[in-house]
Amino acid sequence: MGFKKLAFFLFLIVLISGCIPDYRIHPEFEMLAKNIKTLGLVTPDIKIYKLTAGGIRELDDDWSSKGRQNVLDILLKLSKGTRIKIKPIEVDPEIEEEMEDIKSLYMAVNKSILLHTYNFPIDEINEPLDYPREDNKFSDKINNFVYSIGSVEKITQKYGVDGLMFIYGMDEISTKGRKMLKIAGSILESITKVELMSPSLRRGGITVLTMAIVDPNGNIIWYDAEIEEGIYDLRDPNSTYQILAKIFWQLPWSMY
Repeated sequence: MGFKKLAFFLFLIVLISGCIPDYRIHPEFEMLAKNIKTLGLVTPDIKIYKLTAGGIRELDDDWSSKGRQNVLDILLKLSKGTRIKIKPIEVDPEIEEEMEDIKSLYMAVNKSILLHTYNFPIDEINEPLDYPREDNKFSDKINNFVYSIGSVEKITQKYGVDGLMFIYGMDEISTKGRKMLKIAGSILESITKVELMSPSLRRGGITVLTMAIVDPNGNIIWYDAEIEEGIYDLRDPNSTYQILAKIFWQLPWSMY
């Protein structure tokens, strides 16, 4: 089954299952998005870590590079035949510093969106996703989703695009030592009937993938995040495809 057909199949499953879309959308989306036909894709920010037995995250540059390429390749395939054209941006040296500033600002806003509309503290996650934690969601931020990174009009004009797309991904891959320790812990817990493993050891590797659409004025007009534990692996093209398609096919214009 081809990428487009499989993506459409996943989209139908979402509809049939009655799942409620979990994306965030600007209250004036229709007006702000009506002229967007081409999106400039900022180089995806993908970081893949080894998750050790001691709960330490170690960044793996080779894995991250592979994950970044998987996201780029699959996104371009998914967009074929849709109304939206996605144009990867190759940054010129003359605006490299400005682009880095924009990306840094976006990442700060991205963290705030994850925390206050998804209750996911990306820099402080030390327990399973279903572990009880303080609720940091702000209902007004969800219902009135208004976030901005400041004007990006200079960038959109330079590259002949109508808006920008930002993708951020973080993945954790448990080491063999961690897996063995968890197995041993589970066996001991089943024998002793005592909870021996800490929440930080009990949790699986967490995958986060976010996508944002930004208009020339810097408004984040659409945003979605997939956050899962122990399911996806961004090093693997098929696994990357599954999580990215779930996001892409919720874009309001992606079916046309």
